[in-house]
Order: sequence, then structure tokens, then C-alpha cells
Amino acid sequence: MGYLMNRESGNCRKLLEALDALATGRNIRLSAEHWRAELPPDEAEHAMVCDACRAALEEFAETRNALAAMKVEEAGPWFTARVMAAIAAKERED
Repeated sequence: MGYLMNRESGNCRKLLEALDALATGRNIRLSAEHWRAELPPDEAEHAMVCDACRAALEEFAETRNALAAMKVEEAGPWFTARVMAAIAAKERED
């Protein structure tokens, strides 16, 4: 999404930061308009007038919708112990 943004524009940077801050816990499909409504007023207005930011918002919604369809399995009870053991082994090597 970052390549769509006008990196020189403070408004575009603020929109990108606002998209990053949107809630991530929801696992439902939402439209770009719904996500725009959740942005702070200044960023929502900017997304309506800036072509690059409007495209970035649409891409954001598309990506979130694709991820919403994915089911994430819980890690097994062994996962944490195994990862921590691997980290400890790597630290001993260094």
C-alpha cells in the first residue's frame, strides 16, 4: 500500500498511519466505505479527495477481506516451549 501514497504529503502519511491503527481483531468482511467511516474525520475526508489514498483504502479493504476468510489455528501447548528452547540454543551459540 505504501507505494500508492504520495510520500511528500503529510495528509497521505497520516492516512497510512490511521489505516495501520484501525482495529485488527475483527474477522469480518467490510467495504472500503466502512473502513473510511472508521478513520478520523480529516483522514476520511482526505481519502475522498486523494486518488492515491482512495486506491490505498480500497486495497486495504480488499486485503482485510481476503484475510478475514482465513482460519488461524491455535498453537499447540508445545509451541511456546519449543520456540523458547530454540531461542536459548541460538543465544548459546552466539
